[in-house]
Amino acid sequence: MSRGNRWHLPGAALFVGLLAIAGWDCTSSGKNDCPAVPRPTAYPRIETYPRTYSDTGFPALTIEANDSAVYDTDYESRTASGLRWLSIVYPKYNATLYCTYTPVTAVLPLRQTLDNREQRMALNAGAEESLLTEFCNGGGISCRLLVTPGGTITPVQFLATDSARFVLSGSLHLKNPDCAPAADSIRPIVEAVEADVTHLLKNLRHR
Repeated sequence: MSRGNRWHLPGAALFVGLLAIAGWDCTSSGKNDCPAVPRPTAYPRIETYPRTYSDTGFPALTIEANDSAVYDTDYESRTASGLRWLSIVYPKYNATLYCTYTPVTAVLPLRQTLDNREQRMALNAGAEESLLTEFCNGGGISCRLLVTPGGTITPVQFLATDSARFVLSGSLHLKNPDCAPAADSIRPIVEAVEADVTHLLKNLRHR
């Protein structure tokens, strides 16, 4: 299993920043000489759902979702190519995890489908820093989880395939049509859904 690199503030920049803070001494010339500094925005920390899971009943695969989520059970709505969709809705988070099941066929070859989904994941992440996790679960399914904690409305995305029969892809959409949400305000949601998707991928298997 390989895990993407986390990003860090460079050590030199951090050291300089600490020196600057240490040199800002209000006692030397009186408190009134110090400029007013605006406080950062304090976002309320949302209470996340318990991490308990159950089978959604998806016909082709065992897909386990959070028990507190609401999922669309209209699995038979599909195109002639065999695509199926599953929506896992998080009411408290005002967010939905949209999942797409694509069968591997002559019309939808594996490489073409993977290339398309990978391109979509990159576009959704944009220029934001992301963390990629890749692993093979106990059922022999290759899984890829992309988390973009910054200000994006699609902070959690995944891709899974058995390299022969199917590709399952998904992305979490935060319902904020006006602008991308602030990273601090969505961090608890991102962390909670990341845990849910990790569980989904680790327990993903054929029926």
